[in-house]
Amino acid sequence: MAEERDGASKPVTIGCVVIFTSPLWATGIYQIVDMARRGHIGDMYYVPFLTCVGLIISGVIPILLVVAGFKLEPQRKALYKEVRAVPAHWKREWSGRLADQTLATGSIINTMTIVLTGLSLLMGFFAFAAIHQGAWAGLIFLVVPLILVGVVIVKIRGSMRRKRFGRSELLLDETPAHLGQTLRANLIIERLRPEELSQRTFSIRVTSIRRQTWTETERGHQRTRSDSKVLWQGAVDVPGGVAHLKEDGLWVPVAIEIPKDQQATNDALARDIVYWQLEASSQLPGIDYYSRYEIPVFV
Repeated sequence: MAEERDGASKPVTIGCVVIFTSPLWATGIYQIVDMARRGHIGDMYYVPFLTCVGLIISGVIPILLVVAGFKLEPQRKALYKEVRAVPAHWKREWSGRLADQTLATGSIINTMTIVLTGLSLLMGFFAFAAIHQGAWAGLIFLVVPLILVGVVIVKIRGSMRRKRFGRSELLLDETPAHLGQTLRANLIIERLRPEELSQRTFSIRVTSIRRQTWTETERGHQRTRSDSKVLWQGAVDVPGGVAHLKEDGLWVPVAIEIPKDQQATNDALARDIVYWQLEASSQLPGIDYYSRYEIPVFV
């Protein structure tokens, strides 16, 4: 069905381009026909004639590019599939136990807190000065301090979570995991104890994500944009009762099927990567548990 829709969309796309460029090529053709009818095609009228030819070429080139793009589409898809088959470069952090990525997020939040604190002091001064002069529009400057409050709340919750649960790690039974097989691993939580998991469950979510990055020019300035798309997502609930305590913390067994028809971890294209992540969460008294890990999934 998708191929039929693609096939139907090609004539529509070409037709739209033809209509869009018609003022150029139609004007050029009309003027040349009119010049030929009047006998004005000759040495004396070569400039108007070349101008008409330029209009026709300007209108036809986009049409030819679109048609050529459709003809080259199978080759592009084959090349993309071939690139996606290339194994990802092995990362050192994939060896052994995988570290909780929320720790790196915590470092970013710390930096944001410092920067926003400085900006909040400056914006707060501007807001006070504006309001003191009767310009209530100066309240807009308080947006930055409000953002700071939100960041501080996130920072406090993250600190409380790390203080309560300690270090979290993920140990895969087989590294890397493979498409079409069961991902088996153990979630290791340093300070969590079995008695805290009475009637509780862990929600395990595995996600395949494609992240694309590109550069846009806006008003003479280049900006880097990015977009992430979920390619696949699977989830499973693990009862807290299956966890067992060891010397380095509580071990929670994880098992989830990974479909065979998905894309493996791939970074062959720096601006178009596919990566997999595993998220673990549980609603517990006081503060909820959450951790996130990047996992290697190969063919």
